[in-house]
Amino acid sequence: MRRKSLAKTRTRRVAPQPGDYEQGSLKSRAAARARLDKLQIVRLIFSCPQEPLNLQTSRCHREIWPGDILFESVQLDGRLTDLTEEQLDQFIQRFPIETDRGRNTKAQLASQKLLQSPGDPVF
Repeated sequence: MRRKSLAKTRTRRVAPQPGDYEQGSLKSRAAARARLDKLQIVRLIFSCPQEPLNLQTSRCHREIWPGDILFESVQLDGRLTDLTEEQLDQFIQRFPIETDRGRNTKAQLASQKLLQSPGDPVF
């Protein structure tokens, strides 16, 4: 008598990732754009309403967080009201998105002497 397997095989289509292709290639960039379209964006904007805007000294930090969240921290040197929404988006797009999730690994913390070895005193 033959046994029937209760397990079912499920196939799932996985979207291409930028790392699947040569860095900088058209396919890699297309995959990156497709991924960005699906991200939830969390944007924090800090500005100084008393000063005229100076984009030369303004900064932005962008990084991917777990759960497909794009976090953007924008620090404007001056008034936010001096920019249109489109100009703000163009300013933010000039900054790269950090994707290095390997920050603060044990090796990096140990090299910075932030990770204690067993037997080290706790302060």
